[in-house]
Amino acid sequence: MYVAGVSATTEQSSAPSVPQQGSSTLQLTDEPHMSIAAENAGMLRRLLTHCQAQYKVRKSLKETRRRTK
Repeated sequence: MYVAGVSATTEQSSAPSVPQQGSSTLQLTDEPHMSIAAENAGMLRRLLTHCQAQYKVRKSLKETRRRTK
């Protein structure tokens, strides 16, 4: 996966399996985990897009105020 200039991979946890208790078959390594880096890259991309939009709005307002003086 490549998002916002950051590449990331899906990784399996290297944590040991949970000891069996009763009839439960749940283990820590059964569930695939998305890379934290990929999640962070997505959030950073959305934040950057939001900040760029806010900057454009503020710049436009500043120019409008300057013209109306």
